[in-house]
Amino acid sequence: MADGGDRNVTPGERTAKGKNTSHRYRLVPSPFGDVALVWSMPGDDPLIGAVLLPPDGGTIEQDLQCRAPGAVRGSHSVVDEIAALIEGYFRGEDVLFPSEVFDHSLLSGFQERALRELSRVPRGRVISYGDLAERLGSRAARAVGTAMARNPFPLVYPCHRVVRASGEPGNFGGGPGLKRALLVLEGIPFDDAGRIDPRYFR
Repeated sequence: MADGGDRNVTPGERTAKGKNTSHRYRLVPSPFGDVALVWSMPGDDPLIGAVLLPPDGGTIEQDLQCRAPGAVRGSHSVVDEIAALIEGYFRGEDVLFPSEVFDHSLLSGFQERALRELSRVPRGRVISYGDLAERLGSRAARAVGTAMARNPFPLVYPCHRVVRASGEPGNFGGGPGLKRALLVLEGIPFDDAGRIDPRYFR
């Protein structure tokens, strides 16, 4: 979640009629606090509708009540595999998330294109809002900022890697401190002015 835009679509706002859409969650420990995976069972397999980062103020439980009211703690082998990948990410591993586990119906067409293009930016590199827009055939850096801000799957689609052209990290749904911490975790240094060296831009 990055600069600009409205709130994220919550996992309960778009569901198919007649399906089991009661929401479950699983907490994943991280160095910065718990991450929450929120999912439902619209069919035989779980579909993750949100990845909630440790909030900038408050608790993850409060965020869950706001973003996925009524969700109950649960477990599923597929969700456990995603949790293990997230734990690997925080251990410094370069992980690849299976996209089919995540509910892409929550994304607009432009947002999905932006997030898939973002997924080409590897760990240890960043991209500016403007450069990401150009890769999408657009000059609308603000639209890219909105797409990142409404990203329901941070870490999976690493919107923290989208920064300002100046090298300043910019805003982030988990707070600017968490955005910087995630980038440092990925090996990206900051200078004394709080900017990223241009050599780390993709």
